[in-house]
Amino acid sequence: MGTGGRGGEGGGRGRHQRRVVRGGQWPEPAPAVPAVVLEVCAAIRNLLMPRFLCWPDAAAADGFKARFQADSGIPDVVGACTGPRCSSAPPPA
Repeated sequence: MGTGGRGGEGGGRGRHQRRVVRGGQWPEPAPAVPAVVLEVCAAIRNLLMPRFLCWPDAAAADGFKARFQADSGIPDVVGACTGPRCSSAPPPA
């Protein structure tokens, strides 16, 4: 069995979870993968969002809403983000 998680055995931050390899198949995800996803989401929310996302003042928000409605026909939207799918490769053997 190998270790999942970041940084290898025992070192670094975060939890290290074991992965199980059965019959030459890809390692099955560890049961705590949702915990890692929550940790990443918390880091985005607490570290990146305050730095890169800021709410506009009322006048700027009205301007954004007018432009978005002119471009898309959808009223009362200040902005939108796309979420294209990102492919990820399985971990190396």
